[in-house]
Amino acid sequence: MSKNKITRRDFLKKSAAAGAGLALSSSMFTKNLFAGKKEVEKKAAVEAGWQIPRFDGVEINLSSIGGEMDDFPIRDKEKQFEEETGMNLNVLDLGFMPYHDKMVTSLRTGTYAYDVSAITPMWLAEVITPGYLEDLGSFVENKDLLFPDTVEGLDGDFIPAFINYAGWYNPHTQMPGKVSDSKLYLLPGLHAGGSFVAYRQDTFDKHGIKNPPDTWPEFNRLCKELARPDEDFYGTSITAKADPTLVTMDFHCRFASQGGKYVTGTLAEKNVRANMYSDECINAVQWLKDVIPYCPPGIFAFGGSEGSEPMMAGKVAMYAVITTFGGRFWSPDLSKVADVVKAAELPGVGEYKGVGLGGGWSWGIPVTAKNKEAGWVAAQYFSTKAFDKYRTIKYGLAPVRMSTMADPEVQKAQPWAKEILPLVNKGNVPEYWYFPEAFEILDIHMRQTNIALTGAVPVDRAMKELNDQMNAILKRAGWQDNL
Repeated sequence: MSKNKITRRDFLKKSAAAGAGLALSSSMFTKNLFAGKKEVEKKAAVEAGWQIPRFDGVEINLSSIGGEMDDFPIRDKEKQFEEETGMNLNVLDLGFMPYHDKMVTSLRTGTYAYDVSAITPMWLAEVITPGYLEDLGSFVENKDLLFPDTVEGLDGDFIPAFINYAGWYNPHTQMPGKVSDSKLYLLPGLHAGGSFVAYRQDTFDKHGIKNPPDTWPEFNRLCKELARPDEDFYGTSITAKADPTLVTMDFHCRFASQGGKYVTGTLAEKNVRANMYSDECINAVQWLKDVIPYCPPGIFAFGGSEGSEPMMAGKVAMYAVITTFGGRFWSPDLSKVADVVKAAELPGVGEYKGVGLGGGWSWGIPVTAKNKEAGWVAAQYFSTKAFDKYRTIKYGLAPVRMSTMADPEVQKAQPWAKEILPLVNKGNVPEYWYFPEAFEILDIHMRQTNIALTGAVPVDRAMKELNDQMNAILKRAGWQDNL
């Protein structure tokens, strides 16, 4: 392998900054597990004097992701959790790569020693398909251990798009989402995410612009109109480097919001064909290339969150971004535009307008857990409405519940919550991310896109080469056996 070629380890490391998560189309929103039962069950729980289930003296191990602040609120509430449940809680928090390696390696050998674990959607195929996680359905049916807040969450309070891509999974098709034969493997937990366009209201007002752009050509036109390079002010910013952020955020937002599909067919039917030599794909790359003259210098060196820094510095008018990076725009301590930045849905075509990338982490119960029921109680405890509100207010983490985002106290403490509330349920996932060959495909995807942006190869030719290389990978893997 070339030393310049991205490896699975490289990608996981780089993707950590982006939350490494994915989102599904709003057309696949989860159906309620408790449709029509929520009020009855909540009332019954209250009338019965519901209390948090106790496991006195039981020691449980909880593993969380470190580096994204999700472990901070857990440690804040550790003592309270122990008092209310009777458990002794041990918390592990590792960085993205060490955590991934420890989990996957020990799950494979049957030595994983944790009772409840944080899981990001991009790990689903690795931990669910081999049978390493418990199906949560049986836990949900155990009413003695079921929190009323969990009932409410499953009945629609958990952000519908989030539980679809970070909760439901179909092992047969190896794809997330609630469809026939899907099971609930993860409970929404640590934080969610979404995509939007951040724009400066003061800049729009100054130039008499009444509304954010509805289409990507209009987005580019406004970028040209608003850019003042001689004043160190630009229309937008992108990541043009051969980096995962280029294709998972900048490209994907422009591609998915047209209704673009990376492949046709399914793994189960072994009839998968690449679909990257398409109008949607060529359009997305061309729009990125066309906007380069109106971006800050250095975009071909930007990676990860670096593309968002010009917005925080007050140097760009608009920016298509995920909440993992964009939430900082409203922080007075970090952003020079905190008092003037607004959020709008992504430009797009028809029903696909607003579709973009999501992110986040959820709770799963490993099959190797020694105290599975206690782990289930812990997962619910750290997904309650009260805990979701606490971590959002104190740490600015994107909540997993609709009620949290709509809470006036949350919106006062974190103004971005109100801004993105109408946008969180729009998303789409690159289909190939759930293929065993995902990282190999992603490698050629970001490299061919980068080559097109440099101008070394025409856009249509670069995408034709990408399509051909993807098909070669799919054929070699056997996913085209039935074509």
